Amino acid sequence: MSNKQPPKRVHVSSSSGDEIFDADLAQINSSLISIQEQLKCMVIIDSLDETLKSFFKKVRTEIRNDIKAEMSQELDQIKTSLAEEKTKVQTLIVERDNLKSEMLQVISNQEQLELDVKESIKLGNRNEQYSRKKNIKILGLKENEGEDLKQEIKRLAHELADIQLGDTQIVAIHRLPSKYRDRPRPIILKLL
Repeated sequence: MSNKQPPKRVHVSSSSGDEIFDADLAQINSSLISIQEQLKCMVIIDSLDETLKSFFKKVRTEIRNDIKAEMSQELDQIKTSLAEEKTKVQTLIVERDNLKSEMLQVISNQEQLELDVKESIKLGNRNEQYSRKKNIKILGLKENEGEDLKQEIKRLAHELADIQLGDTQIVAIHRLPSKYRDRPRPIILKLL
């Protein structure tokens, strides 16, 4: 058997080695804290970026929905107004058509009335001409103040034509107005 002895341990002074180790550890710790802070910032920046994106997306969606709702309300109001105006226009069209029909009827009636008036004028003229058949116009008979034309005509008819006129045969007798003052006014005699 061999006598082997365990190797000797090398003992390093704890004070100088610990100091180096502590310094390395402190530097590592400092680096870790720095990395941790940087990671927190990165997480915060990434998180903040995501949060902002999410926030703006929500705001955009809300604004879009609000605009859609308002536009929908406005569109509904416009549709309602348009429907009301369409109803008014249709009512006006019906009224216009009714008035047009009435106007055409009035024009037709007016044309018929004009024809009737023309015919009445013709008939009136014929009747007037017919009624004048028994009229006699006497010119040049001297005017006397307080004259009795009926008696004067009866006397002239008897003297000039030997005709006896009765009071019932003379319907009307009178003098007509004249534009000449130096001549006697004409006489109209209407007989039965």
